[in-house]
Order: sequence, then C-alpha cells, then structure tokens
Amino acid sequence: MSQSKKKKIRKLRKSHVLPSIILFLASILISVFTLIFCTILFISYIANEEVINSAKEISRMSKIVSGLSSYEEQQTILENIKSYSDFSDSVCITDKDLNVLSAIGEITFDTNISGELFPASEHITLYNDLQNNSNFFIDVNTMVEILQNTFDFSPDMNKQEMMTEIIYTDHYWLSSPIADTDYLIMARFEFNLRRSGIMYLSTACIMLGILMLIPVLFQFINVIKNIFTHNKMRRLVYTDMVTGGKNRLYFEHYAGKALSSPFSSGRLLAVVDITLMKYRNFCAYHGVEEGENLLERMDRFLEANISRREFCAHTGKASFALLLQCESREQCEDRLYGIMNALPKAIGHENTVFHCGVFFAEPAKGDSNLVLVKRKDTNISELYSYAGSARASIPDDNSNGVAIFDRALLEAQLWEHKVEEKMQQALENEEFVVYLQPKYNPVNDELAGAEALVRWINEEDGFIPPGRFIPIFEKDGFIPKLDDYMISHVAKLQAEWMSEGRRLVPVSVNVSRAHFATPRLAEHICRLVDIYGVPHQFIEIELTESAFFDDKTVLLNTVNELKASGFKVSMDDFGAGYSSLNSLKDLPLDVLKLDADFF
Repeated sequence: MSQSKKKKIRKLRKSHVLPSIILFLASILISVFTLIFCTILFISYIANEEVINSAKEISRMSKIVSGLSSYEEQQTILENIKSYSDFSDSVCITDKDLNVLSAIGEITFDTNISGELFPASEHITLYNDLQNNSNFFIDVNTMVEILQNTFDFSPDMNKQEMMTEIIYTDHYWLSSPIADTDYLIMARFEFNLRRSGIMYLSTACIMLGILMLIPVLFQFINVIKNIFTHNKMRRLVYTDMVTGGKNRLYFEHYAGKALSSPFSSGRLLAVVDITLMKYRNFCAYHGVEEGENLLERMDRFLEANISRREFCAHTGKASFALLLQCESREQCEDRLYGIMNALPKAIGHENTVFHCGVFFAEPAKGDSNLVLVKRKDTNISELYSYAGSARASIPDDNSNGVAIFDRALLEAQLWEHKVEEKMQQALENEEFVVYLQPKYNPVNDELAGAEALVRWINEEDGFIPPGRFIPIFEKDGFIPKLDDYMISHVAKLQAEWMSEGRRLVPVSVNVSRAHFATPRLAEHICRLVDIYGVPHQFIEIELTESAFFDDKTVLLNTVNELKASGFKVSMDDFGAGYSSLNSLKDLPLDVLKLDADFF
C-alpha cells in the first residue's frame, strides 16, 4: 500500500473521534473537580464563619484580662470569663512557650499550630484539640460520613428538630496575646455542623452538578455522534459499490496488517487472486445488472467459506482477493479447487469458470528456498499482483485452474520490470546493436541481400538475445520505437557504404504487427530513410504472418503505399499460424519466407 493511502487511513481512523473523546473526558474531570472544589469552599465558608465568631470571643477575653498579672487575679477573672462566655468550656493563660500558668477546665490543646487568623488586626492562632478523632480540617472520609448522616432521618423528629440537629461536632483552640504582657490567653471552642447547613450545601451542589451535567451531556452526545459518523465513513470507504462487501482498500489495510503481524509469522499464508473468467461475455449476454448480482452472490459465498482470521475483498471487475491460512500448499490448493467447484452452483450459473493465482507467504522459520519475501517487509498489493501474474499464466480454456507463483515467475517479473525501466535509456544510448545476416543466391553463390537482426548489449547484463526483450517490447507498446531505430540505423549503414563506394544489396528490416496499425506508416518510413538519402529499393520491409489477423484493409493499403514508394515488402514465418495460401493473392509481396514446420 502506498504511503499516501496509509496516511489517509491513519487520518480516517483518528479524525474527529479521538479529540471528541479527550474533550468529553476532560469535561467530566473539570466538572468533578469543580464540584469538589465548590463543596470544599462551601464547607470552608461555614467553618470559617464559626472560627471568626470564636476569634472575636477570644479577642474580647484577651482585653478583659489585660493588665492582670497575679495568679489570684487571673484565676478569678478566668472563672468570671467561663461563667460569662457561652462559647468556651476550657480557658487558660500561658506564657509564650505555651506553658500553662492558670486554667479553668481540661487543657487538651495540641502545641502544633494549625493556622493563623487576622480578625481586627490581632494575631489569633488556631490549634487542634487532642481529643478529636480527626484534624479540624475535615478529610474525605469524614465528609462522606457527614453526608450520610445528613440524609439519615429519624421518624420521631419534627421538621424544626430535624433541620437544627447537629450532625458533626469538632473542637479547636484559639490563642490571643494579652496586651502589655508576654502571656497568651487560650480557649477551647466547639465547631458544629447542623443538618440544615449540609442540606443547603447538598442542594447547592446538586444544582451545580445539574448545571455542569448539561455541557457534559452535550459532549457525550457529540462523542456518540462522531463515533457513529466515523464508523459510517469507514464502512463507506471500505465497502465495495458492486458487491456490497469489502473492497480492495480494506484488503490492503487489514489483510496487510495480518500478513506482516508477528503473530502470524509462524503460519503459511496464501494471497489469492480468484477471477471469474469471461465476465465481459456474461454481461454482454445477461446484462450488467445480472453480472453485478452474480459478483454479489460470489462475494457472499467466499465470505461464508473463510474463517474469522481470513480476508476476502472484491478488487475490480470479476476478481476477488483472498488471504487464507494454510496447513500446507497441497491443502490450500485442494481448498481452492473445492471453492471453485462449488461456486457455479452457489451463484446460480453452472457454466462459469474460475482461475486462481496464488502467492504463498512462507513462515519465517520455513525453507529458505521457498521464502520469496520477508514478512515484515511485505507489501500485500505487490504480493496480490504476483498472484495475478500467476493467474494470468493459466491457459484460457473452459476448466478451473490454479497457478502458484514461484521463483521463475518472480524472476521473469523482475526482468520485465528491469527491461521496462531501462529500454528508453538503452535506445538513447544506442545499446541496441544491428547485426546483419547475409542472404546468398544458391545458384551463383553471390551475396543477394541481408536481414537486420537486433541484439541488446549493455555493461550490466552483457549480450541480451532478442527473445528476452522483444516480447516485452511488444507487450508494453515499445516495439514501434525499436522498429524506427532499426530502419534508421540500417539506412545510415547503407549511406556509409554508398559513401565508401561499396555495392548495395537489399537489407530487410522487421516491422512489428503493432506498427502496421499506425496511420500513414509508409510516409513515416519514407521520412526515416530519406534523411540518409538511401534509395528505397535497398530497404526491404518485413512483416509477419500474424499481421493478417488485424485489419486487412489497413494492412493492404500500407503494403501498396510502401510498394509505390519503391520499398520491397516480404512476409516472414508464413505457415506458422492459420493463414491460407489464398490470402497471398491479395498482398503484392516481393519475398515469402516459409516457416520451417510448414515447409
């Protein structure tokens, strides 16, 4: 699969869904933390109100005892303060090191400072009480217990009692410096949370939670919508428009991942190209719609006959791609024949024929002579093209067939690719060399002519015979360029002989079957030869018998135009095909070369 396709697939998998999920989770976290923060803030506000009232009281006490220094005076005034104050049950006077000098009630303060307050510009210090089960600052467990007690109603309570009931009590100490002395006055205060305050707090938190739930709900709906849209897009991208099943993009992505996965490296896998033969003829007779219905039934049958870890996809026209897990090559081949034999009945047409090309991806631990590619370096599109090449090698008869892609086919494909890559450069570098095969008159043994033969010679591959590159040129349409090259070089060679005063003899140059389909071919050949000023009668244009199978009218017109321009025309390999002697009467040929088998 190409890098651009991979990038698009990654973008498709990530687009919209991941940012929406992250935003949804972020909104939940923000809402939860906001709710917790507001709850703590509200409770802190309640606690702060209690402490501020206590701070005012301890500040008033410090003013009362200001100026008293003797123990008796301090003790007396402390008794009066305790009886007068409704806030404190324990009061004491200490020095600056918190050593108690005089006290009323039980002294239980913790000498570790918990916090400092600044009401009325006086230095007030907060201490924990040693008799508390927890610190003055409420922890999470205590908060949970408070909330449980808040909604635990007693059926015997009236509404007033229920709302004023104290559900949490704690104690703390406050100290304040006594003016004009080095003493401190400390008092123990009680902190109470009533049900009404917590219920107000709970109501406020519920309202806040509902308000925050609205954007979270919108985010949740957006995530679901994006996931639904994303899945719909993926189904659309990976769905074949003809069969309704999976398409080639799906196969390249998911089957490619399965093929290169380390979990499958120990298994023999087969990349298969299975094709319904003569599909065009079927559509021409039954119609395109019935042809597509046929492919749809074929797709359903193939999907039903593969396992969950195998893959099937329609890749174009009447071809399907399969990735199969195999126990052995023989088992896979038998399985494919079983599928092809069962397909005609499954799709409702008994006269259909199927061809399969197979590329076996051997396990990493398999025979090194069989391993053609490494699993981690696999490109499933390339392997599928190999399977297609194997399928194309099956004879076009009316029987099912399976062909296995092997090293010979691989080497042939690599050579074909190499030839296609280098042929244009070879033409420009004049790597094609003209060899002349002489023709002698058997009567007098004199030189009567010659035939131009082409050989490819380059530094990397050396001498390359025509059988290794001519068929490739004919297949990819490069052969007309080679024809022009040969005509030009033969004309150039004869022009050199003319300048040297040598006797000229006709030299035949092969013109391919494909070239004869070119419009105004005779004029084109005249221009190539006239560049060098060689008389036309010394250039013999040679065609093969296979040219008869093309448009005979075009062929006849071209031959007549060449004859009219002074060229000799010959036919090679007559009798190799199915032409009859009767066909010769229509063509004004100068030379006829009989095929050896015909002769």
